[in-house]
Amino acid sequence: KAVVATTKKPEDEIPARFLKAVRGDVVEARRRWADTSAWRAAGNRPEAVIRRPQPHFEKVKAAHGHFYHKRDRAGRLCSYEVMDRPNQAFRGLQDDHGISVDDVVRHMCFVSAWTYVELMDDVDEVGKPPKDPGGYFLKIIDCRRVGLADCSGACLAYFKALSAMNRNYPERVWRTIIINAPSIFGVIWSIASPLLDPNVREKITVLRADYRDELRRLVDPANLPTEFGGDDETPVGDGPEERQLFAWVAALGGSDAGGDAA
Repeated sequence: KAVVATTKKPEDEIPARFLKAVRGDVVEARRRWADTSAWRAAGNRPEAVIRRPQPHFEKVKAAHGHFYHKRDRAGRLCSYEVMDRPNQAFRGLQDDHGISVDDVVRHMCFVSAWTYVELMDDVDEVGKPPKDPGGYFLKIIDCRRVGLADCSGACLAYFKALSAMNRNYPERVWRTIIINAPSIFGVIWSIASPLLDPNVREKITVLRADYRDELRRLVDPANLPTEFGGDDETPVGDGPEERQLFAWVAALGGSDAGGDAA
């Protein structure tokens, strides 16, 4: 019998999100996947990361507001981040508690790993198609209290380190809505945008205080916190996903997390 040659498709050796992140550039996708595989092998496999105690969990949560709160109209997880004088917040963590920017990045790495392993059950692997819409975020970032002082120092170091870490979890955000953009946002954007892949930049919408209608269009008002223009009176940080996360961290032991997510 004649031997039929088979040609491997890119998706047979590279996870789909890594290909999409570079718009099908197989060479670059293969390089990034190799980097992520090495990063995972160096102690960063999501399944291992989520088993580590989080001694700074509650303090980081309190200083740098970030939380999940239910789903958008299509079923994507809603992720909120409140930028409240971030340089001052990072300095406070360091000065008052000895928690460095690197510690905050490790905290965010833990939260990301837990989200993909436990909340979404959607860790990128070769041959495993992404869950859609369940494996994606709608990300909402409130920049009301961001100023020029936050364009350098600890805040800039944080975003550079976080952007590097997020390359190991590409194509997770369906869309990012930046709200309450300050008048100096153009300057901030000129510094932040080079840190982002083109695919990421294209998904960002910047709004000032006129965000309410857009958020209510994307998220059922019943699931949108009142603080963000919705009708859901559940306190921010006390949604079902956050309670699940806090319970997981408390069960690990060695954490400053108590029982309540508030």
